[in-house]
Amino acid sequence: MENKQDSSLSLVLRETALVADFLALLKEEERVLNNGDADALELIIQQKQGAMNALHAIEAERLELFSRLNIVPAKDGERSFLVAPEGLTQLDEAWEQLLEVITLAHAQHELNGALIAAYQQKTSA
Repeated sequence: MENKQDSSLSLVLRETALVADFLALLKEEERVLNNGDADALELIIQQKQGAMNALHAIEAERLELFSRLNIVPAKDGERSFLVAPEGLTQLDEAWEQLLEVITLAHAQHELNGALIAAYQQKTSA
């Protein structure tokens, strides 16, 4: 049976991989938006929906596991960290990596939103 360290670490690493895949999809969306390829954009929108569903599912799984193991995400100013029982030391590093990838994905999503807004403004003028 997996111990607390293994199960929580494995879950955070899987979530990090899913967010990294979503980030790659967002970068592809930016490329498609810049090229004005409507057909490719439709496919990416469908892929993004599937990716978002997977991200919501794994987030729910993580929240449930963290609750069961008494692991609490916390923030001290700009620094985010986990308050966890002893023995979960590797989890902090994996958590930081997850937050870094989430930050990159959020920035890319904002950029893509600005590209879409600019395109809509341009085409409605």
